[in-house]
Amino acid sequence: MMSFVRPTTQIRVNQREQELVNAKLGADVAALDNILTDDYNYFELDKMQLLKEDELLIAESKVVVFENIKIIDFRLWPLLGSTYRTSLLLEFYGVFAGKRFAKLRDLNHSWIEVNGILKLKFAYSTGIGIDIEQP
Repeated sequence: MMSFVRPTTQIRVNQREQELVNAKLGADVAALDNILTDDYNYFELDKMQLLKEDELLIAESKVVVFENIKIIDFRLWPLLGSTYRTSLLLEFYGVFAGKRFAKLRDLNHSWIEVNGILKLKFAYSTGIGIDIEQP
């Protein structure tokens, strides 16, 4: 059974994904705070977990500096009520602890509607990042 996503919903979720990318590129703590739910969790297959506070600290400390993030593939599925799952393939370029990196990563996001605003509640990655060439 194929699930139907309204075009306006697709635009809203896609816009929030782009706002998340922009917040990470700009290390914008206030924007990230607005995008993430208070109980936000990020998991990787290798058991790494980040909470909202961790994400905000990473942005504020600039331990990771993102120079470019490209969304290569974007897929959206409606879940229950006003909850949506996105599956993304992204290219990340930047500097981590002084060392340049370029990675291709897969991410899954769960977005929920809170008082009419889409917020990121959950993020999951397999932890597999393929090194790619710098542009």
